[in-house]
Amino acid sequence: MITRLIVGLILIMSSFFAVANSFNAESCKAQERKTYVVFSNGMFNKEADIQKSFTRMAAFTESIIKKYDLLDSDELVEYKRVINTNEFPLEQIDQVVSQRTTIEKNKVKNWATSYGEAPSWLEDHEKEAVVDKVVKSMNINIDDYETDPDLNFMIKFYEDLLKKGGRVLIFAHSQGNVYANLAVEHIIKKNPDYAKSIRIISIATPDIRVVNNGTHISAHEDKIINGVRSLYESTLPANVSFHINTKFYGMYHSFVDHYMTHTDSLAYIEEALRLSFDNLEYPKGNGTEIRFTLNKNGNPNIYLAVSEALYGVISVPSFVGPPIDPNLPFGSPQGTLITGKTQDTYTYPCGSLRGRSITLIAMVLNNGREEHDVTLLQTTPATPLDVIDKKMKVSEPFMYSKIGGFIISYDNNTNLYHVRD
Repeated sequence: MITRLIVGLILIMSSFFAVANSFNAESCKAQERKTYVVFSNGMFNKEADIQKSFTRMAAFTESIIKKYDLLDSDELVEYKRVINTNEFPLEQIDQVVSQRTTIEKNKVKNWATSYGEAPSWLEDHEKEAVVDKVVKSMNINIDDYETDPDLNFMIKFYEDLLKKGGRVLIFAHSQGNVYANLAVEHIIKKNPDYAKSIRIISIATPDIRVVNNGTHISAHEDKIINGVRSLYESTLPANVSFHINTKFYGMYHSFVDHYMTHTDSLAYIEEALRLSFDNLEYPKGNGTEIRFTLNKNGNPNIYLAVSEALYGVISVPSFVGPPIDPNLPFGSPQGTLITGKTQDTYTYPCGSLRGRSITLIAMVLNNGREEHDVTLLQTTPATPLDVIDKKMKVSEPFMYSKIGGFIISYDNNTNLYHVRD
């Protein structure tokens, strides 16, 4: 059977096809398997604090990748950060400690913006008032993507990473969670396929949710989030403890000094990292695949098979086909075929062309003796989806019939692929 198939395909491939479309070779680069780990900061963080948090996140992530061997040899990771510039009105601190000296006021401001321990000389009522100011500043309401520059930037930033074919894992701290949630929500509403490729690890969140089934870590000792929760009961609950003495009146909200230091929170973050790297999928980037889709139209005995033959290579074509055919796959096919009850899908990684020409032929196996209607959908980076309606009648089982295909030829002079069908 396989010999008959090879002979038939060689005859098919020798026929002349008219040029239909072309696309630039730059749109057919190999998709890079890269995970982008991004830090999204909270409010009123100084540049030094943001960098400190970013560095700690990257170092810890690297340690977990190595501990669990989370990446294959051809996979990469890159660390990035997005900055929330929403600033806390520090003059509110001046109002609380108006009777203090300038030096003392500056120390209180440093405490309020770093979430460390309060100055020992600060009165309890002053401490409570400062925390209250910080808590209330967490309540931001963003309704317009166009007018909030931070959010608008983050949406484009994450979308660009996904369009490159990368997976995106966001470490969001404090108010950075509000931005991360809104950005991810917007992205996956616009393109639901990206939902499998982007995830949030939500740390010390004042929000009521983690979009797209992310993980949240909030400490019982975190005075900032406890304060937010007292105002908004639906704020996500505390789920870890730092097991520390809180008598020194810290805010216990720091990304580095608290959440990335204490055992319970680190264990949660470690598990969230492991699951994220295991479960995130690489998105299908724009123009990264050549695809055949066979809609079976309710016919369970119909199966897709595809042959691949490179121009200029003296060898027998490779074949990939249904699991019911013991002779397939044959050769070294680069494409992947997924066989389903209602639909079979073949994808050829566009980057595998690497400046070569190829013939791809889609065939259908009718594993029955009745005539069936089938629909083949073909697409390349050059074209919108083409629909080819074919009726086919096969007189015996295991007889393949050609229903569509591409000749994709590369022109060195123009750096273009010409698509013939």
